[in-house]
Amino acid sequence: EIALDLCGLALYDTVIYADDSYSMEGDNWRLDLTTIVQRVAGVATLFDADGISVRFMNGTQDRDNIRTEADVMALLSAAQPCGMTPIGTALQRKLLNPFVALAQQSAHNRTAMKPLLVLTVTDGEPQGEPRDTLCNAIVNTRRQLVSMGFTGNEVAYQFAQVGDDAKATAFLDSLDQHPEIGRFLDATSNYEREAEQWHRRSGGACRMTPDLYLVKLLCGAFDNEWDSKDEGGAAPGGFAPQPQGFSAPLPGVPAPQPCYTPPQPGYTPPQPGYTPQQAGAYSSHMALDPLQSGVLRPQACSIFFEEKRSDGGIVYDGMAHGPILFTVKAAKFSSRRELLDTQGRCRGILSKRGHGHGRPAFYLGNQMNDKIVTVEALQVGSGADVWIGPDRAGQLSGGTEHMELVIRGARVATVTHQRRSMMSHNDKYVIAVQPNVDLAFVALVVIVIDELYHD
Repeated sequence: EIALDLCGLALYDTVIYADDSYSMEGDNWRLDLTTIVQRVAGVATLFDADGISVRFMNGTQDRDNIRTEADVMALLSAAQPCGMTPIGTALQRKLLNPFVALAQQSAHNRTAMKPLLVLTVTDGEPQGEPRDTLCNAIVNTRRQLVSMGFTGNEVAYQFAQVGDDAKATAFLDSLDQHPEIGRFLDATSNYEREAEQWHRRSGGACRMTPDLYLVKLLCGAFDNEWDSKDEGGAAPGGFAPQPQGFSAPLPGVPAPQPCYTPPQPGYTPPQPGYTPQQAGAYSSHMALDPLQSGVLRPQACSIFFEEKRSDGGIVYDGMAHGPILFTVKAAKFSSRRELLDTQGRCRGILSKRGHGHGRPAFYLGNQMNDKIVTVEALQVGSGADVWIGPDRAGQLSGGTEHMELVIRGARVATVTHQRRSMMSHNDKYVIAVQPNVDLAFVALVVIVIDELYHD
């Protein structure tokens, strides 16, 4: 099963190698790279006991032993694109040379050494160095390791492309097909191109999903089965259809249903509110579903909200322009917003509280117009108090660009605001949500924050 494939991450020290060159400015940096890194970090930190590492191609904000997704996002928020794209030179200096030195020490002491997984996120081909520098760095490192008695496979490489530059795609494809190192690395295109490749090479039998794209990024460097998903299958005629999500159905089992599953007969929905956790810890076994929308996930996930000033906005499942989870229907000349699923069913309603109550606030309710949650702007600073019924249940706090939603002392979601589109001036948000938390509730809270601080 796919979950077992992900367990292979525990064998590696994971490093996110981020391209922070000038060419990454704009959506490539603030939107695509941030989304990929957030999702990769959210999973990788679960499997690397001593935390993951981040290295920037040009910047000096490198860090080790990062154990939370929020720490990775804070690190990215502080970084700014600059300089050229010395992808091979910086890889050699910041990662490969130190690893070879560690290997020499391990060989001398006859001690075990944990292999390295380098997840490179870049938008293009090298600049400021010879074109073959990256390839030579990988080849020479492999040969050095072999000369010390290792297999040469101790470093696994994933190259994830953001943007759609054709020259960059050709360069990364040339690495993936290289006769000496192609078997030991994987190159993954942007989501749209990867989805088209999967569909075409499976004869239409396989449909890419954000979850499968994430697993490809994480496992393609060390798992040949995932590496080959965009290169054609080993069996004649392509490869078998893949599941949506993290569990593999048996042949002949119908394709998984959309994220919302209607309650079964006899199902009793959870009551409004949130049960406090012991010692303030979040438990994935406890459901936070104040609006009783039923749109919850058993595992941590990400959603993406893009404001549309003309008609409300769209909430995507996973990353930008992935499958649509909700559409936001805005009433004309009113603050009222309805959150509709893909079948047009209302999963939540937002309305502005009237004047005369002090701080600006919005009500969140269900399709019956019950006012269940109140989100009220803080008196000082950015953020909001969150009331469930008559009780102050938690708070959304942080800066205007990165916030955490904490309910009853437990962090249930993190929200990262993306730079506005230069063309449309629409705001965009990447939202990481803990297991068994109502996605409709979280999406509406983010819409409130957009209304309070970014409109």
